[in-house]
Amino acid sequence: MGTSHCKHCGTVIMIEDDDLLSEQQKIESATQLCECQEAADARRKVEEVRKAKDRIQQLFGPDCKQLNLIPISNVKIHRLLEQIVEMVSEGDLYALSFKIDVETKAKISISSKGKINIERERKIKYKLEA
Repeated sequence: MGTSHCKHCGTVIMIEDDDLLSEQQKIESATQLCECQEAADARRKVEEVRKAKDRIQQLFGPDCKQLNLIPISNVKIHRLLEQIVEMVSEGDLYALSFKIDVETKAKISISSKGKINIERERKIKYKLEA
């Protein structure tokens, strides 16, 4: 066992002292174990980003077939969506929407409650002429 400190409040915390961990990794481990509000907020933010990335897969990845949508196979689009989630989470962006193709639009935003919203819009227009 060893000690390190929370990067938010400085509280010294007992951690498993693994010689393979760098000093920064030890600080991260201590921060994960700390009970201060800032550390709890940081853990909540990490979990929210993880959930938002899961939602991206549900709306744009192979799972979207369950919603009768066509998966977006371009890996670069998925990486971009994940980067936007991180930027929204950090407060660098409030919202961003863009067209992926002719009928598919993506929007990532932050709600008034601070939650990350992931949207996929599919425009279909039917026209019949007699």
